[in-house]
Amino acid sequence: MTDILPADYKAKRQDAVNARNRGDIAAARAIYRDIVQEHADNPRIIEITATTLAKMACVDDAVAILEEQLARLGDRQKLLSQLAHILMAAQRWEAASAVLRRWLVLAWEDNVALMLAHSLVMSDALEEAEAVLQKVIAADATNAEALLHLATVQHKRGNFMEALAAIDNGLDKDPRPLGYCLRAEILLQLNQPTLANIAYQRALELAPEYEPAMKGLAGISAAKKKPMPAYGQRIRVYDPAHGGSHYIGAAWVQAPMWKK
Repeated sequence: MTDILPADYKAKRQDAVNARNRGDIAAARAIYRDIVQEHADNPRIIEITATTLAKMACVDDAVAILEEQLARLGDRQKLLSQLAHILMAAQRWEAASAVLRRWLVLAWEDNVALMLAHSLVMSDALEEAEAVLQKVIAADATNAEALLHLATVQHKRGNFMEALAAIDNGLDKDPRPLGYCLRAEILLQLNQPTLANIAYQRALELAPEYEPAMKGLAGISAAKKKPMPAYGQRIRVYDPAHGGSHYIGAAWVQAPMWKK
């Protein structure tokens, strides 16, 4: 493949790398900004420079460069994608959500909608997150990731039974350790350590070194010094017309106490 990057850019980029290596971040930032001004019409150089600045923790510079390009060219999916990923990596959730909304105006894509739902959940915009997820699920009731995100929304709202139903629906479609750990966390909040233990074990069956599951099991083990009360038995039915199996009720029975 022919290297289309100009020689003058390569020389300046090396100057920026040298400045960064000697700890002069301010000089490196200035060089990268000069590069952008000189090569504003080269999308590859813009992409590389913004990514490099983000990796240097100069997120404001990276965002400014991409926003300048968007202001000049109009919203473009590739620029919006890079900007959204940089903002999400920096955990700037509200800013990321705003960029992802702009992306979805150009074209609705389920994977982008799921990114938006995640950023909305992280910024506690739960109502909008649920609306986005319901749109994804309406188009594809088998979308396991959307169902697990919906479970997180219900969990954060304190709707534990609705969260469990969404989790189990998602795990039916695509068993994954994260889903089983979320299930276990909710069960622990419902004071159901026996069922939480089972959920963590299922996570480890899928990923034997999955750290959240190992930590969860250790926490349950430490809590066994005190008696634990009951565990739940929920009624499950299968209804193909409504997305497969789901729960319609719950009955609570007494479990054996932990031995001291």
